[in-house]
Order: sequence, then structure tokens, then C-alpha cells
Amino acid sequence: MKKYFIRAVLTFLVGVLLIFIIFLGTLQITDYRPAPVELIHKHTIYDTLPIEKNYTLLSWNIGYGGLGNDMDFFYDGGTKVRTSEHRTYQNLDSIETLIVKHNPDFLVLQEVDINSKRSYYINQHERFGNFFSNHPYSVFCYNYKIRYLPFPFDDPLARIESGLLTFAKFFPQETYRHAYKANFPWPKKLWMLDRAFLETIYVLSNGKKLHLINTHNTAFDDGTIRKDETLQLASYVKALYEDGNYILIVGDWNQTPYDTISKQTPYFQILPLQKELFPAEWTIAWDKSTPTNRSLQTNDPQEWVVATIDYAIASPNIIVNSVKTINQNFIFSDHNPIKIHFSLRN
Repeated sequence: MKKYFIRAVLTFLVGVLLIFIIFLGTLQITDYRPAPVELIHKHTIYDTLPIEKNYTLLSWNIGYGGLGNDMDFFYDGGTKVRTSEHRTYQNLDSIETLIVKHNPDFLVLQEVDINSKRSYYINQHERFGNFFSNHPYSVFCYNYKIRYLPFPFDDPLARIESGLLTFAKFFPQETYRHAYKANFPWPKKLWMLDRAFLETIYVLSNGKKLHLINTHNTAFDDGTIRKDETLQLASYVKALYEDGNYILIVGDWNQTPYDTISKQTPYFQILPLQKELFPAEWTIAWDKSTPTNRSLQTNDPQEWVVATIDYAIASPNIIVNSVKTINQNFIFSDHNPIKIHFSLRN
């Protein structure tokens, strides 16, 4: 009897090990492996942006329409995996309404799904493109692409295709996806995000170029990956500026520009931005009065931890006239949008 029991246990363990090996092998084979730099668009006909004009930009991590105020999230210490399909459509409707109301010249979005179970396979790029008819140019790049994520095991997230989306009223000359080099160690990297920044390049009336960068940096690391990403981005944009270009970086940094960090949770580790990586004359612009992000360990507003992790960094030849967090009380996303007014020095 004892021999049969031991054999059964060993058979079970071998079966579990084989399943795990097959799982890792499948993830390895199907792993998204983008090039370090990918040219997405190159236009022979493009707009020339006047220097004299004042411009507006709206940036928003929309949480794929699935992280409204009804949600906590299992990976952040909560219990839920996704909201209802009805609520997802409600969130997207409200996000669209707010964006149309503010009608920015540039719109940079993070966590936009195009084919994900968690957002009911709604192609949000296509949906927004049909809605924002006064923004004729749009470009999307992946930030997360995985065929099947088995976590949590009782209700898997399954397919996720998500990324960065930039809309504009102007046609750029070129757009690029730049992969962040830093990543989690194997095998964790197989199911984590493939972080990148999306660069849109506009020709200016003075012969120079404006490089608009949409970024969404790493979360859930000990800070090492975020620091390496920031170093990579800072090195890249400083070289651009030295060549006479204008640079505006906007998005979800998953780092705060605050000098001191207040309350945190084990799942909501807010880290400081390495400001010293950018020259002192560059502008780090955020709204000091209203936070942009809330924790997802609970859907009880009384227990939320809030912080500002969405903001802009601008080269010295850009004047950030104002930046304001549009307080939505995190109803439609776990982030509030920010609106920026900026102009260009001649």
C-alpha cells in the first residue's frame, strides 16, 4: 500500500513538473521579441508645426477601461481579475467624452488594449480612432503582448495585447518604438510587460524637430529596472537636445517627482524619479495639488493610497505654461488624466 502511495505521489509531481515545463516552453516559443528600435511610420508628406503657436496635450493611463472605482486588482493585493463588460464600455464612453471635451492637440494614452480578455477583446485603438475624428493621426505600439497568461489559475487573464497610443491633429515625419532594455530575470520576464517608449517626430517651422515621447515605465520591481529605464531614456533625449531638437516626454512613469515619499503599501511601492539623470535646466512639470494615481488593493476610497506618477519632462527650449490634473476621482481609471499647455522657444 505504501509503495502504491509513493508511486502515486511521484506520478503527480512529475505531472505537475511536466505541465510547468510545457507552460514555460510555450511562453518561450511565443514570447514577444521586438527589435530594440522599430520604425512604425515614415511619411513623405507631413505637417510643419509653427513655433509661434501654443499647444495642448492630454496624457492618460486609461487602465484599459477596466480599472474604474469599482475595482481592486489581484496583482495589487486585491481579489478581482476584471470588471464587467458593461462597466468596461461605460468607462470607455466616459473616457472618450472627457477627451473630446478637452480637445487637445496631442493625446498620449497608456494601457490601451486591442485584443485582450480582460477588456472583452475590444479594439480600443480602432474605437478611439472612429471617435476622435479631429485627430487624423494615430500610432500604436505594444507594451504588453502575451498569448496566454494563466494567472490567476481560477480565472486566467489569458490573452493580453496592450500598449501605448498617441493621437495628434498633425502628421509627423516619423514614429518609432524604442524597447526598454532592462527587464525581469528569466522566467519572470516571459509573462511581464515588454516596456517601451513611443516617439513621434514633428518638423517645426524653424527647421528643428519636436520629439514627443509617450512612456509607461515598469512597476512591481525593486526600483532597479525603473532606474535603468530612466537612464536609457535620459541618455537618448539629452543627445537629441544637443543636436538642437525639442523634447517633451509625457506618460506614466511609475515614479514620483516628489522629494519625499509618503504612505505606501506592500503592493503600491512609489519610488522617486532619478531627477539627477536629467540636466538641471530641464523642466519636470506636474500638478502639485491633485494626485494622478490610486492604489488597487481595495475599491474603498477611504483606504486608497494616492500619488502623482503621471507628468511631463521638457527640454529647455520648451516652455510648459501649465500642467493640471483633471480630477475624475478615479471613477473611470485608476489614473486621473493630466492636461499640459506648452509652447516652443524660437
